[in-house]
Amino acid sequence: MIPAPQPAKTPVAREGIPRRVLVIDDEPLIRWALSVGLAGAGFDTVTASGGADARAAAAAWPRPDVILLDVHQADCSQLLADLRRAAPGCRVLMLGTCCDPAAEARWQGIEIIAKPFDLPDVIERVQRAANGIAASPA
Repeated sequence: MIPAPQPAKTPVAREGIPRRVLVIDDEPLIRWALSVGLAGAGFDTVTASGGADARAAAAAWPRPDVILLDVHQADCSQLLADLRRAAPGCRVLMLGTCCDPAAEARWQGIEIIAKPFDLPDVIERVQRAANGIAASPA
């Protein structure tokens, strides 16, 4: 009888593992465009259309490194708090069609990407966030 092979553990450098990005938006075309663009740039992407899917995706392994969250999600403040608990240490970027002073005050400290967005710009911002580099002042 031939013995069954034993699986060997192979160490993998963190650089070889793609960063995971969770894209949360209720617009299917926005989710698709961001997912395809980010995947083309070497990211592992997962998408969610709303709160329940987003919470589940943030809690699943591997955890996201960056979250792109539409500011117009229902109960966005609570969702953001839940996502931060599920994926501590991840970076959050907000997507929004209007960035008025009240919205900016509410999301103070979180980079807001205005819609419509330029996909290469979003990819660059996600790369910076994934690498832990703060956004430069505009």
